[in-house]
Amino acid sequence: MLVFGAGLLGISYVAMCKEAGAEWIGLIDTESSRLHWGPTFGANETYIFPEDTSGELPWPEVDMVFDMTGSPPAMKTGIDSLALGGTAIWIGAVFPASSVPVDAQKIVRKILEIKGLHNYNYEDFIKATAFIEKNHMKYPFDQLIEKEYQLADEEEAFRFANEEKPVRVGIQIC
Repeated sequence: MLVFGAGLLGISYVAMCKEAGAEWIGLIDTESSRLHWGPTFGANETYIFPEDTSGELPWPEVDMVFDMTGSPPAMKTGIDSLALGGTAIWIGAVFPASSVPVDAQKIVRKILEIKGLHNYNYEDFIKATAFIEKNHMKYPFDQLIEKEYQLADEEEAFRFANEEKPVRVGIQIC
């Protein structure tokens, strides 16, 4: 399986899939600074998203692709990464963006599925919290907050987040 997006959601999802018994997990992102978390959270391989995706991809075809980015190029590349009978699950596309070019012939000939998942419900938060409670000693979720700021320093926090691309920035309210 491949996970596109090494943000908090993608990295957490890698850990959840590892605990669920995934045999091989690849993690893909445009930021190498985020990919170092991949092996710590269960990824077997990490990849920088290639600038040119028109040729052969650097990872193997897989049965499942999870897109946490919402990036049309990543979503298209995820479809291109699927093996026969594969499924792409798009989670990150929650803001308006350009269309994703889909090759209908590829979808039909390879018997592919594309599914969307939007928003979270109460049960999702309960499951996520239980997962973190059960696995907080195995996976360093707390370290994914790479820097913390006081609320009065929110402009500096946003600057740091935009320039450094950490997984998460913390804001201390008190």
